Amino acid sequence: MTLNVTENLLECQKFDGPDILSRHLYTRECEIGEITKYIYQELIKRNSSQSTLTLENFCFDQSMIDEIVKLADKKFDGHTAACSPAQRSYPLAFCQYISDDDLFDFTMLEAKLTHYSPIAGQVAVFTTPRLHNDIQNVLLCHRRYVYPDVKARVVYAPTVLNDALYFVDGWENTTQVTANAHRKDKYYCAPIVGILAGARCEISEET
Repeated sequence: MTLNVTENLLECQKFDGPDILSRHLYTRECEIGEITKYIYQELIKRNSSQSTLTLENFCFDQSMIDEIVKLADKKFDGHTAACSPAQRSYPLAFCQYISDDDLFDFTMLEAKLTHYSPIAGQVAVFTTPRLHNDIQNVLLCHRRYVYPDVKARVVYAPTVLNDALYFVDGWENTTQVTANAHRKDKYYCAPIVGILAGARCEISEET
């Protein structure tokens, strides 16, 4: 799904939410979570095309996307603060068309294409001020605890962030820390560890 965000930015030369979601849904054979699967199924119901589905068949108006995402949040009882947006958001930070001042807003917009909870988007840009209390607690506590102490569902974005920070805090090299995270959780934590460890390695080399 990260590749879909990258392709949108390269081909459209701008952030285009409906186009990004169309790519996510059209390439649904990739690893997607239960929330995105539900959105896929609901939007398919509203697709009048009887022919073979193409990328264009998945390009819906933003208002319809917002409606379906809210329905997903209701179906999952508000538990839509998953970590998928954090895994797929980092191309936004590298995009020359998105200024640093606008990065938080665009990351939130990208997250809301599938996940209604603002926590999902906030974790994707967790260094931005005015974060949700759960995320603030992770950032304040992760250096004091020997092992992550957030008790929540494994896919809950602050839990994944807490685990990722734990591994990166003991960083020696990108390959080793990613392998350690992969042994614990290859689906949720490991991709975030790879992003953070890779960025830390790059900063260390430059300084």
